Amino acid sequence: MKKPIFLTIVICCVIIQMGHTQKAPKNYLNLNAGVGLLPTFLKDGGQAELLPLIFTADYKLSNNFTIGLSSGHSVSRTGERKMRDGSMAQWTHHFTAIGIRTGGYSKLIADRWHFYGGLFIGCSVSDVEMLHGEEEKVRREMGIERSNTKMFFTAYVGTRYRITPHIGAFAEGSLGVSLVSIGASVSVW
Repeated sequence: MKKPIFLTIVICCVIIQMGHTQKAPKNYLNLNAGVGLLPTFLKDGGQAELLPLIFTADYKLSNNFTIGLSSGHSVSRTGERKMRDGSMAQWTHHFTAIGIRTGGYSKLIADRWHFYGGLFIGCSVSDVEMLHGEEEKVRREMGIERSNTKMFFTAYVGTRYRITPHIGAFAEGSLGVSLVSIGASVSVW
């Protein structure tokens, strides 16, 4: 547990230091709200009951670096799954991720486009609700626990289009609550 915390602190310090070595930027806060198009847990053969909702706030440290907060939540339901012994099981999966994200941005292209990527470090909470079937069999076969909280690390890449100097749209790919998400962005100076 000490290694992930230490790694998180080191990455944050490096990003902050890199931000201070850049030319003084025009600081702003980007507020983003989006919806996931491909929920991460569809791989379990289920369907989304609640499309992933994603909210982020990114503060521009320098011309090319940001640090911010991110949260996301999704709910998916599996189809009927056949267990090894022939019994059937079905469950609903609630997944939430909350944490810090750092980002590196390209220069503004054609006065409208930014390309970016970064890291997300935080905590994920997984809550599985059995609809029918035996929880113990599902846990043994699928490795799924009823409730699980753990450190969560992932990366993301994306693009942002500025409609006006304060309003934009974004598309992002990551291994968070959704593989692909889109949404709106508001910059506050």
